[in-house]
Amino acid sequence: MSAQATAAGPKFFVLGVWQQPASLMGTWAARGINTMVATPQGQDVLTWAKAADAAGLYQIRTASSDLSFDIGDPHLLAWSTQDEPSDTKTTL
Repeated sequence: MSAQATAAGPKFFVLGVWQQPASLMGTWAARGINTMVATPQGQDVLTWAKAADAAGLYQIRTASSDLSFDIGDPHLLAWSTQDEPSDTKTTL
């Protein structure tokens, strides 16, 4: 077993909120939140990410339409992906 870390993480404790609109980012930052998690449905990811950057907030979100923006975004911690389907309606 290796003693090496698998990835370098942030040098801060992530305090995040789930799917908040861009209009509330300043409010959340003032409350001490430092990370936005998941872009709300119906909001453009790139516009939302730029608003988060302007508020100094980190993000865990889907990829934007401009991957060159994502690569250069110092506030992007991780891309989120769609969860697997629950498939709870299938009968055996």
